[in-house]
Amino acid sequence: LNIFDSLSLFKDNEQNTNGFECAFCKYVIEKQLNLLLKCRVIHKERRSDGIYDVIVQTNEGLTHLLAKKILNVTSSSMKKNFTVLFISDDIEKASKKLLGAFDSAKIEPAFYKGRYALHVSADGVDENGIKLAIYEKWKALDIDAKILYMAPVFYAENGSDGLCDDNYQNPIEAFESGYFYAKETNR
Repeated sequence: LNIFDSLSLFKDNEQNTNGFECAFCKYVIEKQLNLLLKCRVIHKERRSDGIYDVIVQTNEGLTHLLAKKILNVTSSSMKKNFTVLFISDDIEKASKKLLGAFDSAKIEPAFYKGRYALHVSADGVDENGIKLAIYEKWKALDIDAKILYMAPVFYAENGSDGLCDDNYQNPIEAFESGYFYAKETNR
């Protein structure tokens, strides 16, 4: 997977998960993959030829499509985990406030110097509402740290395909697993 090497996603046994999205998009374009992300299956019906007749909801509305495979990575609980990537010059001061404000939170260094990842759990299913709640709590702490992005971490339901965040240490490992899973199932 030369795309990941060409974008310098690896350094001293660490991975640049921030740059992964760019690498992933380049890979999809280079391989001309037909891929639909961030959608919710509203209805599916398996035809006699094994192809799924599917209606999905995307940010553009309802769409009808045909699919060979549907990967289920939905959550079985109302608890979601989020990773908040942030920049801080004084990580010790920021850590004390953040760990005190977010229950069972964990902070670890990110790929670039001065950047850190805060892992928190959140209640509910509305991703935008969760992000807003995290941001408002963050703002109330009055810390010298800037949020770069927030991303959910997904957990698989029983009987799902297993290609979910909780099975992998990082998105690059998850991508590679999905790549080999696709090769195996398309034989």
